[in-house]
Amino acid sequence: MAKTVVALYDELELAERAVNDLVESGYNRESISLLFQDVEGNFVQGEGDEVTVMDDTLEGIAGGGVLGGLAGLVAGLLAMVVPGVGPVLAAGPVAAGLTGAGVGAVAGGLLGALVDTGIEREAATYYAEGIRRGNVLVGVETSARDAEQAESILARHSPVDLEERAAVWRDEGWKGYGAT
Repeated sequence: MAKTVVALYDELELAERAVNDLVESGYNRESISLLFQDVEGNFVQGEGDEVTVMDDTLEGIAGGGVLGGLAGLVAGLLAMVVPGVGPVLAAGPVAAGLTGAGVGAVAGGLLGALVDTGIEREAATYYAEGIRRGNVLVGVETSARDAEQAESILARHSPVDLEERAAVWRDEGWKGYGAT
């Protein structure tokens, strides 16, 4: 039985280390999900129906640096706009759940894509809100047998304590994730 193990990181560099560790531990690149905002608008520009995807993958775009490293670690890093979140870069099963027929065409919401990968709905709302707030999601689809190892790998890289972070958001007046 397959299981999706996910973690949220405050920094892209921490997420990159987690992804690298997963790959080095033998996890298949196609099973690794990565999702984060394109805050600088380097790869996605515009909003709503007026979206321009600068390139459908990062290979060849990011010569070196963090994004260049990630492009080699995960399969098919895509640029797209997600309603309620904005421009994002995504790879893996979560990206597949977001894209429709064309690259960058969002077929469903972020929350639905996360739930479709097997993440419990309440946790998925926290992950979606974290991404909206600029955090980085890393996930891996694995067997139930290897899920504990994947959790251990992700935990090595200082992930966000999701329950604690959600409590802070609620204290700030957050009422829940909404796709708009």
